[in-house]
Amino acid sequence: MNNTFTQTNFTGGEISPRLLGRSDMVRYQNGAKTVQNFIGQKHGGLDRRPGTVFVAKTKHSGLNAPGFACSVDDDPIVTYGPVQSQDAYCKTAASNADAGDTAFVNPTRAQGVPNAVAATASVIAGQTSKYLHCTNFSFSIPADASVVGIGLTVTRKASLSSTISDHTIQMIKAGSRVGTNAPAAFTWSSVAFTDAPYGGGADLWGTTWTPAEVNASTFGMAIRVSCATSSDTASVDAVKITVYYRTVSIQTTEDDLTERGKCRLIPFQFSVEQAYVLEFGNLYVRVFTQDGQILSGGLPYEIVSPYSEDELDDIKYTQSADVLFLCHPSHSPRQLIRTADDNWAFALHDQNDGPYGPINTATDKLMAVSSVTPGSVTLTASGAGWGGTGPFVASDAATSTRKGLVVRILAATGTLWGWGEVTAFSTSFVVTLNLVSAPLNTTATKNWRLGQWSDTDGWPYVPTFHQERLWFGGSDTYPQTLWASEVGVFDSYEPSDLTSDVVADSNGLNYTIVSNQVNTVRWMFSTAKGMIVGASGAEFIVSATGLNGVITPESVTALPQSYNGSLSTARPIQISNAILFIQRHGRKVRDMVYKFDLDQHATNDLTIMAEHLGENRFKEMVYQTEPYSIAWLMDEDGDLFSMTYDREQDVISWATHVIGGVYDVTTARVESICVIQEDDEDRLWLVVKREINGRLERYVETLHDFFEALEDVSRDAFFVDSGLTYDGWNYDKCDQMTLADTSGWDFDDTGTMTATNHAPFTADSVGKYYRLDADPDGDDETWIDVLVTGYTSSTVVSVKFKNDIPTSLQDTAVTNWALLATAISGLDHLEGEDVSLLVDGGTHPGATVSAGAISLESGEFQTRAAVVHVGLDYSAHLETLPVSPDSFGTDVRGRVKSIYKASIRFHRTIGGEVGAGSDSLDPIASRSGDTPMGNPSELFTGTKALQLEGRYAYDATVFVQQNDPLPMQLLSISYEVDTDAV
Repeated sequence: MNNTFTQTNFTGGEISPRLLGRSDMVRYQNGAKTVQNFIGQKHGGLDRRPGTVFVAKTKHSGLNAPGFACSVDDDPIVTYGPVQSQDAYCKTAASNADAGDTAFVNPTRAQGVPNAVAATASVIAGQTSKYLHCTNFSFSIPADASVVGIGLTVTRKASLSSTISDHTIQMIKAGSRVGTNAPAAFTWSSVAFTDAPYGGGADLWGTTWTPAEVNASTFGMAIRVSCATSSDTASVDAVKITVYYRTVSIQTTEDDLTERGKCRLIPFQFSVEQAYVLEFGNLYVRVFTQDGQILSGGLPYEIVSPYSEDELDDIKYTQSADVLFLCHPSHSPRQLIRTADDNWAFALHDQNDGPYGPINTATDKLMAVSSVTPGSVTLTASGAGWGGTGPFVASDAATSTRKGLVVRILAATGTLWGWGEVTAFSTSFVVTLNLVSAPLNTTATKNWRLGQWSDTDGWPYVPTFHQERLWFGGSDTYPQTLWASEVGVFDSYEPSDLTSDVVADSNGLNYTIVSNQVNTVRWMFSTAKGMIVGASGAEFIVSATGLNGVITPESVTALPQSYNGSLSTARPIQISNAILFIQRHGRKVRDMVYKFDLDQHATNDLTIMAEHLGENRFKEMVYQTEPYSIAWLMDEDGDLFSMTYDREQDVISWATHVIGGVYDVTTARVESICVIQEDDEDRLWLVVKREINGRLERYVETLHDFFEALEDVSRDAFFVDSGLTYDGWNYDKCDQMTLADTSGWDFDDTGTMTATNHAPFTADSVGKYYRLDADPDGDDETWIDVLVTGYTSSTVVSVKFKNDIPTSLQDTAVTNWALLATAISGLDHLEGEDVSLLVDGGTHPGATVSAGAISLESGEFQTRAAVVHVGLDYSAHLETLPVSPDSFGTDVRGRVKSIYKASIRFHRTIGGEVGAGSDSLDPIASRSGDTPMGNPSELFTGTKALQLEGRYAYDATVFVQQNDPLPMQLLSISYEVDTDAV
């Protein structure tokens, strides 16, 4: 019995093997057994995945690949460890007389640790001091280390207020002042000796440093002061230098060689025109735009990052304008600030007046400040309640890599609060406080609050914005706590008015989610209904208790919405009104949508029909809005997946994607993904790991434009991975070429070619080919080629015609011309690899990259081309589900079946193969008799009726494949099936 079965769409995507018996389900009728390197369309079809475009190598690309051990002839493979530091006080201080007016008296008093005995300079108003040179710090930085930053701390004070200021703060190398002058912008305090910081962990002071230079006795710093309105005395008590460096690690084991060098891509989207991708690696950040990698001095622009390779997965971020806010459990929150393409800087996020824990109520645990004048004061804890250990630890003090513990203190009487930040540690009972706002008096009081962020208690996990506040969620000590800034003031967490102690609606707030189990905050997402919080065991909505919906310190609550839990490393994405997140064990993806009838959010398992794809645990998920609404996911093994998602059209179409290339005898691995918005569509960026020519390489790549979005010509088809394009066509409509004849207009006649409005020719132009086209949007036969045979000037050359010249190109200026290529260079990243080519829209024999180049040859003939795409090949294939018994009105599962004919509807497709199995594929004819020889096949839209090799099997399927670098879109398949066999 012969029957016909039609599959009208593929909106079900790839279906789990566990569902092969569920032909009664609607999604079975719309699904497939395998969807590889196709992407589901919301309209129902499958579109071949575009290739990836090579952008740049990552910083640590180029290691030995697995199985290729280092030999004694290999260059050493070096990496730098985490940032370390050494600090020391100067041992030699002297007044230098080469500039200034007044010398420092008793300069040796600036030697050693602070002791309130200082070198002094009495400076007349309008004059400056001479230099105080502080050297001989006795550092012992390892000889193979890399110095990454230098910080200074000058303990100083003035005799009068607002008169003494820095004139020069400079480093000393080999006894001479060098590099940047970095004076502070504020005057010296006259209240007490104050520690003034300069430089930091990423500041090299405008020069370079070797360990030998830093370890030398001639290394140090120079200070020179100026006096403003009244004569005054400047006192320098001590000078401390902190040197930040990274030590070298030589790695030799295979695991070291293959696992080192990971990086993570993080998007930075300021606008459509200003979108960036940041390569976060081991203690560095590099920058990309849609135009490529940002360079500085011909090298990749790079800044020092506080995050090591092992910490990259736990970085969480949110963005406001030109500032990226970053969190990590082991680091004080930071801001990454952009001021130009090649000007980025990290800064510690200010924690002004909070966030704090509760107000102390113990009457035998007291605190007092030594002064009520803002500036450097001593904070002392007292009272029997402390026992033998006070509340402070050494890591509470601020450094260049972390903010100090914040402390709020209220006088024993009145309502005047003061607050400050710990800047130095003396004992567990005594610290130095930079007092920003002072309490009423210095009397010891039980009314104090300590900050909740520190190295001891941990730093927040995740940031987001909601209702004009910057929110932070979770930490090691407070895993369920949420902290929010003041409204519109993202660096202030003031819990109440300092003067009146009144809590305003706009004040900062702390809120701890109460639940029956520990629910560590994983992510937060702002919605119109409230802020959705994904935790380790449940999902909550944080909203106001009042009717106006505005969260305030006195109006906030968290209600559970579902009990699934979220993965710690993956950010959620939003698609229309749904939030998608990876469930806590990494095997499932769920959407979360508000249900009006339930008056709460409900979740749905989006992997229930394709649960096999999550076997290796999803790790990261990003969203590409245009053109197809695609969620891209990668798992812990580096496999890549797409899920086309459209709730309105009931589309959940999963597919697997195998990136071209090889890693460790299997396929290339994807290590990071992100998406940025560009002019015409969103762009997927990837870090791909492969073996290239025996080396382990990591490349930053982007997904090329979808073919649907391009012109209707096959030369634009980009279906190679890690590919590059040679495009010789002119796109400047002012640049013209004009042919003139000297012997006639036929093949092999000679003439001249003149350039107008540009000067492209040199003596090296001889032997090159050009192509001119009078009607690029019309008949392909209108183009002709010419060979340059002689050089006259930068605008005139002699040529030989390689075609008969049509009248439309005779003595006529045209802007549609191209410089043709016979070889393609610049392929160093694919050295030694066999590559696939698309040449002017047509297939071409493969080639092997040698010395970074390939030659375009076809048998004995030299090929010349205007557009060539070169890269690693990859196959796209579809295998249908076994023929559904429900299609025939009777159960045929117990019968063998044969599919002997398939009618496939294609859209804008060239070529491909089809068969009743992967081992019996026949080519799909694509070339018509009307296509001129030498021209590529035309794009086909319509139905192809194809005879298949009729094999009998219980699970009869159709296999469709595209191996050539050409487009393919499948819209529907009809099968003719013989079910008579037994």
